Amino acid sequence: MEGDVRNAVYAVRELSLARTRSGAAYLRLVLWDGSARVEGRVWESAVAEQLAGKVRPGDVLLVGEARWTEYNNERQLNISVLRPAKPGEYDPGQFRRQREGLPPAESVLSVIAGITRPHLRELLERVFEPRLLEDFAAAPAAKENHHCYQGGLLEHTLEVVRLCDAAVSVYPMLDRDLLAAAALLHDIGKLWEYDAASVTFERTDAGKLLGHVVMGWEFVRRTWPGVASFPEAEGLHVEHMLLSHHGQREWGSPVEPRTPEAVALHQADLASTRVHQALEAVAGVAPGSWSVRDQTGRYFWAGSRVR
Repeated sequence: MEGDVRNAVYAVRELSLARTRSGAAYLRLVLWDGSARVEGRVWESAVAEQLAGKVRPGDVLLVGEARWTEYNNERQLNISVLRPAKPGEYDPGQFRRQREGLPPAESVLSVIAGITRPHLRELLERVFEPRLLEDFAAAPAAKENHHCYQGGLLEHTLEVVRLCDAAVSVYPMLDRDLLAAAALLHDIGKLWEYDAASVTFERTDAGKLLGHVVMGWEFVRRTWPGVASFPEAEGLHVEHMLLSHHGQREWGSPVEPRTPEAVALHQADLASTRVHQALEAVAGVAPGSWSVRDQTGRYFWAGSRVR
């Protein structure tokens, strides 16, 4: 794709100051136009150095003049004129991905009602009190990796619940109550990891320093001991499942899954993430064609899927 761009607004996802082989500074930008990632470059050294000290992820830029080019089979925006956008020059909602058919918040209450053990049900009722449930239903599941839109956290969580139920149907010896409870709780820390008011769902300082796995575990660790007759061993099991749901230390889990239920939760969480990523990549791609490279660097084949 080639052509000129004038007076367009983009949200900043990432930026870094780099240098050419000759040593000249340039600015590498990853921008978001509301529907797709855009690679941007500012080649004027003085402008690049000035912006690098002022612009942060989550800011919105007004690109006055730029030109589309192709580099390594990927489109790239070479920017010659830009500045921070002023209030009123853009609609923050244009950068928020919208998705139709999202489940209602009451879906969480239906899952809670289906849990038979009173202490687990009470724990979940304490956690998902009305105000928190409202925030939970409006939150993203990620900045850009998966379910990265308002309501994405709720959608992802309910997918994990259903995948855990599927595991129980195959392996009935798994503890369904415990799995359903941990599935609802596993990403609760994302309420504090991401700034839902940011146009690009930037991570909060606590999110960067601690991460949702630890923050979610700490929140539940404070809550379950206040529930009457909550078995200590079961509380420990819930904590373990929250801490291990990413599966590996290099993926952000302080511990690896050490119980069958913890393994099932991790696999359900991973399946929801990976299948969603693949479906997003091939959305709108003609059957038999390949997707563009996604944010993880992978390409997906649309195959013979019928839409």
